[in-house]
Amino acid sequence: MEQFQIEQLLMEQEIHFLKGKTAITKATDDIFAGVTYANAGEYVYTVSEEQTGWTALANNIDTLTFDTKTYEMHVFVKNKSQGTGTYISNVYFVDTTAGSTTAATAKKQEILKQEQKVVQKSINMICSKINILKSR
Repeated sequence: MEQFQIEQLLMEQEIHFLKGKTAITKATDDIFAGVTYANAGEYVYTVSEEQTGWTALANNIDTLTFDTKTYEMHVFVKNKSQGTGTYISNVYFVDTTAGSTTAATAKKQEILKQEQKVVQKSINMICSKINILKSR
């Protein structure tokens, strides 16, 4: 078989595989593997795509568009309820281009409201136990 026929056959197989799909995505490995946090709190990182490591196939039959935006990655870390240590409770990304700070503020407020509900529930439970003890 000639090189051209082999390439054509491979392209036909790839097209069959991709039929009906609008995008191909690739997930990354666990970016937090091996990461530990000594203290609870919010950690903010600047994240952008490294625009290296990709080469076009022969005859430039494919393309790749890199994301040129920069993002903030917000990591919320909490103390474990039993024992020592911390854990990651929430992670979200914010596009730092113009106008995106509104979305970031809304997301952060949503997370803080959830946290307030958890704290209020704990306070209510403690108060309930105190009332039970007082009534004895």
